[in-house]
This record gives sequence, structure tokens and C-alpha cells, in this order.
Amino acid sequence: MTSNDKLTKILLVYDPFSSYHPTLNTKKISEIAIKMDKSWKVFIMCDRSIKLGDLPCLYEFRTVPYVGLRKSVTSRFLYLLRNIVEGVELVKKENIPIITQHDGHAEYGLVAYIISRLTHRKCLLRVNEDTLIPLLFFLKSSDSLIFRNTVVLRTVVPIYRSLENFLFKHVDWIVTHGPMDYERIKKITSKIEFVPLWIDTKKFRRTDKGSALELRYQLGINKDAKVILFVGRLHPEKGVSTLIRALALLKHKNILLLMIYYYAYYYKEEYERLAKDLGLSDKVRFLGYVPHYDLPKYYSASDLYVLPSVREQWSNTIMEAMACKTPVIATKVGANPYLVLDGKTGFLIPADDPLSLAEKIRFVLESPDLTARVAETAANEIKAYDKDNVGELYTKAVRNLINA
Repeated sequence: MTSNDKLTKILLVYDPFSSYHPTLNTKKISEIAIKMDKSWKVFIMCDRSIKLGDLPCLYEFRTVPYVGLRKSVTSRFLYLLRNIVEGVELVKKENIPIITQHDGHAEYGLVAYIISRLTHRKCLLRVNEDTLIPLLFFLKSSDSLIFRNTVVLRTVVPIYRSLENFLFKHVDWIVTHGPMDYERIKKITSKIEFVPLWIDTKKFRRTDKGSALELRYQLGINKDAKVILFVGRLHPEKGVSTLIRALALLKHKNILLLMIYYYAYYYKEEYERLAKDLGLSDKVRFLGYVPHYDLPKYYSASDLYVLPSVREQWSNTIMEAMACKTPVIATKVGANPYLVLDGKTGFLIPADDPLSLAEKIRFVLESPDLTARVAETAANEIKAYDKDNVGELYTKAVRNLINA
């Protein structure tokens, strides 16, 4: 066992709102630690100890209780303050040189930055998405009438952007997996690096035909049915209503949409109602959460994967579908065109356009030879993002920051 004083240590400030799916949490932390061996130790600050799967590095939880209601602005603010106090104490005690965060680069990134400056350590900021959108969603649904006021919400936007720009200019290094974020932040600071997300192509690959048919049998799906798969959050950002409306326009008698989702927020009932109103109750199945290690079976059992987002960063699910040789239709937004080369590794459509999506779904389902070639090309291209190729980039960024 590596002695404690020889370990390379990192403090990871973790969003408690993201901590309720064990396999997802393992993957999230693996994004950072996949190429870190037992000479590395990650200290994770969260409101509870999360059950994790196998990680290549050592890790330890520092529990910071979240007291109060999840929708309380006051409770959230106090939780952030507790993270700063606990983080400063932990960094000094364990002599941790690097402080970072996983999600929420504005609020949890600010916590990481304050801890780093109070302890004279380095701060590595991870930018995963534009966290303004979930912040506004939280404030709109909070228990505070003040923050639910439209005028107040409008004032939050410039304050947020100012805070964000301050962090971009003052943290020691920034890593992002979003090409659009990379271009945006590069105009503000040169202290940024693009590190795409990785995929384990040994786990995500097409399963044999027998396994796919067995899953269809278990789900009660006709072997001749055309199955469309969606994996993601049930949120307007993901274009779920566009997908359901496109299905209605198809008027295909033997088609089924499988919805796998991790966070439903308040939208599941809304989308169920939309499907019912459009006469699609028997054609849309809300399956809920499926363990990450089971997803290859679902991709392989599907004829098509669709991601109709109106906004998207670097998509894990697009990479997973490609690796499983499932044809992909995605919207031409964000980083999607970096992964989906139209007509070569998948198919692109405009966002928020049910008719274009319906026509593209029909085309893909009626062109099996072409889509098989596209899916094969996609599976080969996605190998460039295998964990062994990409995983070392993050570890290298941390080493460089420590040695700077």
C-alpha cells in the first residue's frame, strides 16, 4: 500500500443533487480518475457517502450534512458555506495540493476557488455545462417567493455571468469537455484545456443478436417492432416533447419509443400526458433508471438512438450508441456535430423541429443498408475517445498544475 505522504491528493467538491445514482456517480468520478492508480487519492466532499463501484485510485468521503429542504435557497447557501469551512480544514490536515469540483462550475467552482485561496493551493475548474440554466430552474422552483419573481431572476443572469468570468480569469487552470465552452472561455483566458469525455469501448459494444432478442422478449416487444431509444434527463433541454410529437407524425403502426432517464424533475407527468393526448400511450414507454452497465443491451436491442436536444455539450449517450453500432440521429447543436458527421457517422437535424425529425426517422428505418454502414463507421471513429486514449489527459493536467 502506498504510504499517505507519497500520495498525490485531490479534493473534489461534489454536488449533492447529483449523488443519487451509484453507477452514474462512479462514472462521473471516473471521468477524472480513470487513469489514476493507487498512488492517487481523491477526497470527495458530499452530503453523504456515495456507494461507488470500482475506481482505480484511492478515495475517501468527507460528509458535509445538507440541513433543510432541497428547494430552500437558504439551505443551499449554508451548505456551500459548510463546504468551505470543512474543505479548508481537510486541505490543511491532509496537505492536499489541488482543489476541484465536478458539476456546477459557478457555485461549487466558487467553493473550490475560495478553499484554494484560503489555503494557498491550486484550483482546477471543470466546466461541464452552462450551469445558469439549472440554477434558474432551481430558483424558479425554490421555496422563496423573492427568487421566483421574474424581475429578480433577470438580475441573477448578469450577476452569474460576472461571477463566472471572475472565476475564469482567476482560477489556476480550466478543463472542459464542451467545444463550444472551450471557444467561449478561450476568449477570456488562455488557461484552458479541452479534454473530451471518454468511453469504455470494451464495455460499450454491440451485444449478440440473441441477447438483444432476449431483452425485447423480457420487455414484451414484438421482434418485428422498430424500436427508438432515448437516454437522458426528462427535461425541455433534451427536446423530449419534440421526439414525442415526431413519433405522432410518423403514424407508424409498429414502432415503439423507449425512454430511459435518470432525472425526471417535474416533467414525467407532462410528457406522459402529451403522449396520451397524441394517442401514443401504447407507443411510448417510460422505463426510468437503468444501470449504466446494462445500457449496451438496450442500445443493441434498438433500431435507432435519438437525441433531440435544443442544447447539448459532449454527449456520453451519443458515444455509447455509436460504440454499440446503433444508428444515431441528433440535433445540430453544441458539440453534437463534432461527434455526428452527417451521413457518415450519424444523422443531424435542426433542433425543435418535429417534422424534420419524423422524416429523418422514417429515412433511417427505411434505409437499413446505408444506416448499417454509417453505424459501422461510427463504431470505428468513436474508438479515438476510448478511456485509454483520453483518460490520461486529465491526469496529465493535474500533474502539470501541481508542478507549475
